[in-house]
Amino acid sequence: MKLNAIPGSERGPIAVSKLLVPNAASNYVERPRLSSIMDRSNTCRLTVVAAPAGFGKTTLVSGWISRRAARAAWLSLESADNTFVRFWSCAAAAIDRTIPGFYEAAMPIFLSFGETSAESAMSFFLNELTGRIAEERILVVDDYHFIDNLAIHNGLAYLLDHLPPALHLVIVSRTVPPLPLSRMRARRQVLELDGRHLRFTADEAMELQNKTSETRLTPEEMTELDAKTEGWAVGLILAFHSLAATGGNENFLRSFDGHNRYVFDYLIDEVIHRQPQNVQSFLLRTSILERFSVSLCDAVTDSTNSASAIAYLEKSNLFVSPLDDTRTWYKYHHLFAEALRNRLDETCDQATRSELHRKAHRWFGERGLYREAIKHALAAEDFDSAGQYMERHLPEIIGSGEEADLLRWLSEMPLRSIVRFTNLFFFQESVQAAKGRAAEARRYLDQVTALLDTEPGLIESERVKEMQVHIRMYGNSLSYYEGDIDGFIGQLKSNLDLLVRHGSIANVVNMGEALLYRGPVGFGGRLRKIAYLSSHVSADEKLSLVLHRSLEGLGVILLADLLYELNRIAESRLTLEKALYGGTFPRNPAALAPGYILLSKILQAEGQLVQARDVILRAIEEMRECRSPRWQMIVEARLARLQLAAGETEAAAAWINARHIRIMERADVSREYENFTLARVLMSQGELRKALGWLSRISLEAKQADRIASRIEALLLQALCHKELADYASAASALAQACELARPEGFIRIFMDEGQALTPLFERWLSEAKPEGEMAAYANLLRERISEGNWSASYTRAKEIPAIKLTEREREVLMKIGEGLSNEEIGRQLFLSTGTVKKYAYNIYEKLQVKNRVQAISRAKEMGLL
Repeated sequence: MKLNAIPGSERGPIAVSKLLVPNAASNYVERPRLSSIMDRSNTCRLTVVAAPAGFGKTTLVSGWISRRAARAAWLSLESADNTFVRFWSCAAAAIDRTIPGFYEAAMPIFLSFGETSAESAMSFFLNELTGRIAEERILVVDDYHFIDNLAIHNGLAYLLDHLPPALHLVIVSRTVPPLPLSRMRARRQVLELDGRHLRFTADEAMELQNKTSETRLTPEEMTELDAKTEGWAVGLILAFHSLAATGGNENFLRSFDGHNRYVFDYLIDEVIHRQPQNVQSFLLRTSILERFSVSLCDAVTDSTNSASAIAYLEKSNLFVSPLDDTRTWYKYHHLFAEALRNRLDETCDQATRSELHRKAHRWFGERGLYREAIKHALAAEDFDSAGQYMERHLPEIIGSGEEADLLRWLSEMPLRSIVRFTNLFFFQESVQAAKGRAAEARRYLDQVTALLDTEPGLIESERVKEMQVHIRMYGNSLSYYEGDIDGFIGQLKSNLDLLVRHGSIANVVNMGEALLYRGPVGFGGRLRKIAYLSSHVSADEKLSLVLHRSLEGLGVILLADLLYELNRIAESRLTLEKALYGGTFPRNPAALAPGYILLSKILQAEGQLVQARDVILRAIEEMRECRSPRWQMIVEARLARLQLAAGETEAAAAWINARHIRIMERADVSREYENFTLARVLMSQGELRKALGWLSRISLEAKQADRIASRIEALLLQALCHKELADYASAASALAQACELARPEGFIRIFMDEGQALTPLFERWLSEAKPEGEMAAYANLLRERISEGNWSASYTRAKEIPAIKLTEREREVLMKIGEGLSNEEIGRQLFLSTGTVKKYAYNIYEKLQVKNRVQAISRAKEMGLL
């Protein structure tokens, strides 16, 4: 995806006109008293210009920037920008105009994290921005009142907390933005201007009149008008237009009264009614457009006179302003446009208005401007065209992080229109399932099935068959998501051929998990379900292959996770290495990162701390190379845990600070791995009370998300905190609760990984509470396993790996083995016989002290030979 930075160009995901500093109108009035206030903004992090509509906020800021010749990034917002990814994409595009290349660097961050991990995204965004900003810059965000998304507000507050010294933020809004302004006022970090500052004085109003109208008021009359309008810029301009038409100053001033809203309604009637009929018609018909050009207006009005009409409006100062230096694009003042649209609704029927929108969407659609095309098609209730635009531009919409907008557009369409576009239907279905609304997703499938049955002619028969195939596949996915193992296996068996031909169910379930058995893929940590699924599938080789293919390799990691948790370390490692290094595993971050994390845990459990760290360091680099900051963050959190295990508390704490991870009101489950890492750092620093409070929030979120393993980990860490605080009763209670949750599922390793610190708690609980029966047996088993030795609680440096000397040919063969090639394939590529390849492989195994190619690959990677 490429940002088009050519002024006036209309290709690309973000209209260039949104990113240009507005030009000054012909009746622009210099206001030195306000400019001098604005000049103080360079001493503050934030400047807020908040006043009702029509007070000249944008004019003031744009004029100030032009006067200062400041390097400013400008962003004009609209209602469609009210999603996290869209907002920050636009902000990155604005910054790109002063720091070229920034957009391309920032976009993967927001596409990777999305809205659920807003703070993590902002951390990466800030690091990228800080590294690129070398001299003073200003970022202006205009019309911020369109934003009511809490994630955006939080992201902006986060940005302000960590703003680079060279960057100043200016927010222009009709309302005061919900940011931590009181705290910033106390620290003198914010400059604020409101309606009281922006009101025109009598002298300024006089100059505005001179530049707007040939009619002249006396100083006394101007003082009276200024008082009645309360210095409201739009009210003054409209009054000047009305005076020019009536010529009766005294009568006009006597009748002119009321608050801004009523003043505007009165004056707009006066101004519009006094325009020529052709101008009135042009104004009403083009009022449906948020921005317009001559060509677009010609298309909507069915005329060739738009150029002269726009020129007339500009010359008359009738609330039209150019959006670019070439005067290609224009817009009406928002209040003026709103009044025109209200008048259009009153004077034209729905059919006429729909036809105007239909002409507009065709013009935008022909030029690939899909956002505007979709908006006007929906307004025209031309759902077929809207669906065509969405489906045609689906890759761009997804690639630009506009899924929330797509869902909003689809919500405006009837179901019978959506099903005509297969990709749109399944996108909507997938999102419902991925958000955990499996029952709602299944009802949606049932509704579509019923619709296809009752309206057989709705879509072509061949497409009906295709949709029925996909509906069966999605039903299969939902069974997995809901944890209905028997139903899932039954559907797997009945749909094997479909799954072989049509691929993955992984796009339905939620893959955003670092520890798979804790999320929806692993049934919330229900190990018995994972084991049950594995045992039933493993007996059928084809079924097993299809399942792992359907889960895009994550099924193998899920099985390895299960084996690890049951403390079957050797089996877990063999299963995992076969997946990671066997040559058939998908090389995508969502699969690789969980695999690398698990491998490092296995190595740590085996006492190979150096190798465990090396695996994670390589994983971090790989995540960085594939530009996946979300998974990079999680793998970095794993490194911080290894640092804690090595006693490197300061290094782990430094990472927490660098990534701005902190205690929040809610411990969002999407950031659970980082949240637990923060708790562990707090514990290592002796901040036990803080850690306990944070763990309580993590536990609450985990309970609401039905994540058993996460609740167990939270309880174990709470038990250790209480132990350090000498509150043994609370510690024993937390430990008992953890065992109550863990025993039915057979958890072992989650206890062992906390180390010998749990041993005295088990002993005290067993001796004082005296649990009986199966619970007593389980507790004793865990105590014995912990006492056998725990490698993750201490840092044990691995033995130095002896140097291995391979011949040049052996190195070539080893490289091909690492690529997953068979002996026959290696022979063909290296022009060797299969027998000779086997001899080389045997020599390599002996030198590496391994027994097979999977172990050879793993060993070679540890030694840096691959």
